[in-house]
Amino acid sequence: MEPDNRKLYFTFPGGARRAATLSFDDGTVHDRRLVEAFNRHGLKATFNLVPGRFGRDGVVARDEVASLYAGHEIASHGWKHLHLDRLDPYRRLAEIRDGRAALEDLLGRPVRGFASPFGEHGDAAVDAMREAGVAYARTAGATRSSRWPVPDFLRWTQVEHERHVLPLVEGALGRDGWGGTLSVLSVWGHGYEFEGRWDDLERLCAALGGREGVWYATNLELVDYWNACRMVRSTLDGSVVRNLSAMTVHATLGPDHGGGEGAVPVVLGPGEALDLRTMAPPKGADPVSRILVSADRAEAADVARLPSPAPLSAPRRGPRLLWPGFRNKAATFSWDDGMRNDRRLAALLSAHGLRGTFNLNSGRLAPDGAEPDAWTVRASEVAALYAEHEIAVHGLRHESWNVTLPAVAALDIARDRLALEALAGVPVEGSAYPCGTHSKGPEADTALRAAGIVHARVVERRVDFAVPEDFLDWHPTTHHRAEDAEALADRFLDAPPDPAAAEPALFYVWGHSFELGSEEDWARLEALCAKFDGRDDVWRATNLEVCRYVLAFRALRGTLDGRVLENPTAVPLCLLLGGRRALLAPGARLEVAP
Repeated sequence: MEPDNRKLYFTFPGGARRAATLSFDDGTVHDRRLVEAFNRHGLKATFNLVPGRFGRDGVVARDEVASLYAGHEIASHGWKHLHLDRLDPYRRLAEIRDGRAALEDLLGRPVRGFASPFGEHGDAAVDAMREAGVAYARTAGATRSSRWPVPDFLRWTQVEHERHVLPLVEGALGRDGWGGTLSVLSVWGHGYEFEGRWDDLERLCAALGGREGVWYATNLELVDYWNACRMVRSTLDGSVVRNLSAMTVHATLGPDHGGGEGAVPVVLGPGEALDLRTMAPPKGADPVSRILVSADRAEAADVARLPSPAPLSAPRRGPRLLWPGFRNKAATFSWDDGMRNDRRLAALLSAHGLRGTFNLNSGRLAPDGAEPDAWTVRASEVAALYAEHEIAVHGLRHESWNVTLPAVAALDIARDRLALEALAGVPVEGSAYPCGTHSKGPEADTALRAAGIVHARVVERRVDFAVPEDFLDWHPTTHHRAEDAEALADRFLDAPPDPAAAEPALFYVWGHSFELGSEEDWARLEALCAKFDGRDDVWRATNLEVCRYVLAFRALRGTLDGRVLENPTAVPLCLLLGGRRALLAPGARLEVAP
């Protein structure tokens, strides 16, 4: 089968194409009977509780919550079950946050699911949910469609209420999804509605449970799994993939999404990469693998033996990120255009243990038969020449992305990315804006996102050591020929950690190798590089490694009070918590001492 006829299509765990999930509101004592029935039939459910009602007649007791719902999900249904759209902004946010915080205090773990009181909410409530860190918000009503995924997890309308779902069960779970796509039967209701009709509960469980090829999951398990699927990155042609999540992702490789004849099961573990043409690990540079090595993955006991640094003079609340190896500083370089001097430049950086990103114009690379003194490097030498560094997009022929249509710019970026990925054999996800003064702009931003680019460097320097808020507007610290470049490096290396910063310091140098026109220029650059010799406290990384590591930190989630942290990514994170070092492994949960 030709490689271009095979694509990767996500499935549920175990290769299932169908899933079932249940969601029941209010936490009344009827849930005791629901839990017993669900457990007996192998079903998973989400129970949406109102902690402000604990202790009332007919409501489960606070001290039985953890044991009663063991094996299922506990989500929030608001603090007092107030209609969100009828509250002022302050009370709306408090209703969401207080309900979540009370359940987290009770359970000692994050509670990220939400069911909207009265089954509905508007845009203002969605904004408040985002602020409160809600992962999904279930509404009432019925779509009567089990196609997956849903358009918006913060407006998740279920397939049907439990009273009316039985006629839909065979359509959703009795065959291989809708037209071969993934299918989720989501059912909602209230436990008290079964009062006087408990036989209906048994009929529901019997209809849903025990089906081969169906994944039984809670609401949050479904949402988290699909978010993990969205964290799988690939080359633009889909031939090389990597799972950036901390969850195992299941898929099939085949000619269509039906998973029929010729489909091959694919399982991607956390951080795992695969060349789908050979079903083997890809060759070439890989940012996640290098981060894993640089992080010096250690067991908790090893981390505990590390010397604790002196407490910061003004420690900030929440975790502070340290670079891999528990370093406070990192250095990265970025070089444009793929000129012939890159050969000497790449060797110089490697000699000093430094890493960089080389932004290439694939349409301007020299042909294979070109003379050694051709202006640009040859296409055939790209993979070997930049093997220790990162290859990134700089436009097919170095044309500005801001003076044309976004679709045209996106095509230029995508064509350059495709060509570079064919040369490198690994995903190319970074870039530098061509045509300096036209660097950052809304058209270019749109085009980069459309082409799957995650970081983009501009030319204006910032003369600081901050990590960017927006990696598509990444300003370097300095140009390598700036008069104060060496002085900035000295200041960076001598500066103590900033106790107020959530993220550590970064020294970022950019330039062009053609600017190194004399031996004096080379000597000056070498002097700059030599300043990092013997500095084991500085992480040397490519632009993409820095970007991926910081984005993993920004993806951290946990309880509202910050006492529990979870790492949903495949990247191990080195953290400083209350003056003590901690390694948060992929998929791990960390309890922070008060």
